[in-house]
Amino acid sequence: MNESTKTICYAVAALLVAIAAIASQPRDAEPVGMLLDLPGEPLFANFEDPDVAARLRIVEFDEEVGRLRQFEVKRDRRGAWVIPSHGDYPADANEQMRDASLMFVGKKILDYSSTVRGEHAMFGVVEPNEEMTASAEGVGVKVILEDADGNELANLIIGKKVKNEPGRRFVRRTSTTSDIVLIAEIDPTKLSTKFENWIATDLLQLNAFDIDGVTLKDYSLSRSAGGYRPIQRLQVDAAFDSTTGIWSLNEMLTYTAEGAVPTELLDDEELNAEALDSLRKALDDLKIVNVARKPDGLSADLTLGENFLNKQESIDDLIGKGFHADTIAKKLYSANGEAHISMKGGVRYVLRFGGTSSTRDEAGQLHRFLFVTAEVDYSKLPSPQLIELPTAKPGEDKDELAARRSQIAKENERKVAEWEGKKRAAEDRVRALQARFGPWYYVISEDVYRDIHLGRNDLIAESRGENNLGYGVDDFRALQQGGLY
Repeated sequence: MNESTKTICYAVAALLVAIAAIASQPRDAEPVGMLLDLPGEPLFANFEDPDVAARLRIVEFDEEVGRLRQFEVKRDRRGAWVIPSHGDYPADANEQMRDASLMFVGKKILDYSSTVRGEHAMFGVVEPNEEMTASAEGVGVKVILEDADGNELANLIIGKKVKNEPGRRFVRRTSTTSDIVLIAEIDPTKLSTKFENWIATDLLQLNAFDIDGVTLKDYSLSRSAGGYRPIQRLQVDAAFDSTTGIWSLNEMLTYTAEGAVPTELLDDEELNAEALDSLRKALDDLKIVNVARKPDGLSADLTLGENFLNKQESIDDLIGKGFHADTIAKKLYSANGEAHISMKGGVRYVLRFGGTSSTRDEAGQLHRFLFVTAEVDYSKLPSPQLIELPTAKPGEDKDELAARRSQIAKENERKVAEWEGKKRAAEDRVRALQARFGPWYYVISEDVYRDIHLGRNDLIAESRGENNLGYGVDDFRALQQGGLY
């Protein structure tokens, strides 16, 4: 074999080796030169200003229950943050959106780990989707950020932690067709799909020391051929003195077959101040965990108009959440009673407790529907006692009389202006509250419900240090309700 022939054979062999190498390389692998250029490049080169982000979507897969969870927050046309997945409920998102955006702005690619699609599960960067089952593994959290015009700013799947490199995660950009698994410094703890983490959870926004009374209506709903009717058990009206911290009983009604019976505390009974104080604290920080939109036609003050009552789907929606519209009396009843909270400034909150929600918390605890309304308590805003203008007395100096009448008139005007100011403030506050509460059913945890929904056994305690001679409070109360005193 001459030299020319040898050269040709070597060339053919080299070509075959190259072809074999290319054929053995994974089809989705990237050119080596491009990979070497990745470290140091921006993760998202076109995302430079965190304030332009106007929409955030987070998609994650709960491997324990085999369910996809999605969350979205965006700016509406007015520029306010809302949560589309919850009926555009107002979001408290300014800081959180900026924190989420800063996770991507200015971030650099630190390294790459794989170019093989089949290895995505190993790095936890499999894209979550609706078709996944509980057996899916290695699914990451998908994050998408857009500007106000819908232009994509960032699209990333966040995977597992990088071993022995704190703060670093395996990630994959999904805005390109690349399957490259990258390494970047990302903190996914700033991203949450929990509704309560994106809202102002203190629903009532009241101060516990401004509460000066509660009226608790303990009843349930019973279904009959004619519909639902309330089964009354107890109604307690208690006053709170914030100066002394003492609760006192205004009125207690127990219900028998004949109706409401005014009932006094027995000698060895007292109001359970501890339970009432717990109620007050629970109201001060009443946290919600979810919301649902009310049906159209149900006004903020729960006036049931004909447009609402003629819509069976609206009635069914109420019933499904534990509420019943009395179409004759045009009133709303709730499955588990009511709590009326009186405030010093003349505002009264009304909380109606419905049925349980289909959702539970991570510990498996029940959630419950809640209706909240507000109204002006005009009994706390009595008309001022005006001083009658004096009339002239025999021999009285007219100038002195005129001066006295003028002084009294000014004092009366001051009292009227002060009263009108308080009344206007209460009315304005109620309007603002009704605008906020009006569209929503709220969802609270069962613990919060139990702190606020107090029955007779919660409200009445045995007086401390009393000896009941073998009879407990319940024994005496049973006799009293039976008509034996």
